[in-house]
Amino acid sequence: MTSYSTFAEFGAAMNSNVSNPMDQSNPLTYCIVPTINAQFIHGATSNNLLYTPQGPGCINYMSERCSIVYDGYCRAYNTLNTDTSWPNMGAIDNLTMGIANSWLKIRPTTGQSMIRNAAERRFLVYPNIVSTSEPFDPNVANSPIVSRYNSSYNSGPVSFKNLDDPVSVDNDLLMDEVKIYWGPCLDVLVKIYKGWKDKNPNIHLYPSKFEQFLREKAPIFEEFLCHLSSIPNYSITQQVGDYNPELQSCYPMLGRGF
Repeated sequence: MTSYSTFAEFGAAMNSNVSNPMDQSNPLTYCIVPTINAQFIHGATSNNLLYTPQGPGCINYMSERCSIVYDGYCRAYNTLNTDTSWPNMGAIDNLTMGIANSWLKIRPTTGQSMIRNAAERRFLVYPNIVSTSEPFDPNVANSPIVSRYNSSYNSGPVSFKNLDDPVSVDNDLLMDEVKIYWGPCLDVLVKIYKGWKDKNPNIHLYPSKFEQFLREKAPIFEEFLCHLSSIPNYSITQQVGDYNPELQSCYPMLGRGF
């Protein structure tokens, strides 16, 4: 019986070097360094301009990659990409993220947005959202598959993952970054906080440093929950579980400093 290789296997056979971070077909050579340096490596063609660190291809690729393994390349992306003028094209729940940034009056850098997106992918599950998968670069054999999300609408109900072991959470390098850049990650953290507070069965944080972090930031998280409940046509119960603002008192602002 004749067997045929899948397209992915065929691509892998043609280009086994795509996983090499020094190979020009590896997305890291497009995504880590700011635009002008990436153009120096690949040439400033109109096609290559699509694969800049802040573009949808790179921020989705880095967000997904760093949600799985947070390593030196992820840190480099955060350190080097400090531009605040680009929109975050890798968020799943774009609506709540935008509300959080406006509430805090911040403009996250491209690198900080990646950390937020990676945390969203690593710790949150949106049952109603289906991603689309496509090669990072369809012109390169064996190019990594990247997931993209339609983030133009409310993401609906949320569940949790990778939060059921206090030791693992405290040793999670991505979570360490989330705690440092809690401002750009506010909407993700508030969902985790509400799930923890409601004793969601997928969240077990006692005893952990992260649980202590949630307790310390609780006044800010509670105030943001109250802010969400005051927005017309925004259903907070769809976002973070059963929340009745009439049973909660909004905390006075204790300082949103980020």
